[in-house]
Amino acid sequence: MDTLQNMRTFALVVRLGSFSATARRMGTTPSVIAKRIDQLEHQLGVELFRRTTRKVALTGEGASLLPRCVRILAEYDDLKGQRSSRRRVEGRPRVRIAGAASAMLLAPIFCEFIEAHPDVELDVEQSDKLSNPMENGCDIAVGLGSTTYQDVIDFPLAAYPRTVCASTRYFSKRDKPRHPRELVFHECMTSPALGSTWRFTGAEGEIAVEVRARLSGNNSILLREALMRGIGIAMAPSFLVAESIRDGDLITLLEDFTPSPLWLKALVPENKFDVPSVKSLLAFMRDKLRSQLEQPPKKEKETRSR
Repeated sequence: MDTLQNMRTFALVVRLGSFSATARRMGTTPSVIAKRIDQLEHQLGVELFRRTTRKVALTGEGASLLPRCVRILAEYDDLKGQRSSRRRVEGRPRVRIAGAASAMLLAPIFCEFIEAHPDVELDVEQSDKLSNPMENGCDIAVGLGSTTYQDVIDFPLAAYPRTVCASTRYFSKRDKPRHPRELVFHECMTSPALGSTWRFTGAEGEIAVEVRARLSGNNSILLREALMRGIGIAMAPSFLVAESIRDGDLITLLEDFTPSPLWLKALVPENKFDVPSVKSLLAFMRDKLRSQLEQPPKKEKETRSR
């Protein structure tokens, strides 16, 4: 009998509230879950659950034993993790990235990862939107969005700062907007992933503005080209436009208002989360992205002498 497996099953039944849900999560049948609970009850000499045809409820003995079981499992997982960290990371994680800007941001990070782990191969694909990794057969899906899926872990990677900006060419015949509501009088550029409702936080609280999309696209090369040509205003990923702003080719707008925060996240099937190569890649992406994106902005260059 596998006592640790039975204890893990016990803790998951408490968390999910039923044998059937636990069976789905663990990829087995309710009868197997019931057998594991029976075995654990026999081993410990107590009744853990009161069971009916519709639900299970912890007994007093079960409630008192649960924290100890969780602690034992955590200590075992920690010990196992320490041993795994000393072994070589190997495998071929399959990664699906939503959006060209995210792909551009992650490309050097992926290269650094495989340079640091010679036994790892990466299979990377770009997609239009963040989707359920259980449906497309990947180990990690990366992108922006709040959607969650059953049996999939949300793994926050880093805050995704954005900057409202435009070219000086765009303002040759227009005044700069001083308030987000003035954006309705301007040509704006959006992406399908983020939509045409731009949200800001200012002294008066949250402000939502429905902008007019002169150009909509999910390609960062197109967005940057359109900005440089003076076609319109964009709420662009800060890393994408930082150099052009420092060089004076683009100017920032609405600096008293902060675009509502977005998070770049990874979606990972629960049964893939503890795979060493997947877990190592997630931690590597998180650390690199937070170091890169969450640094204080560099001071802009002084205005060039004429």
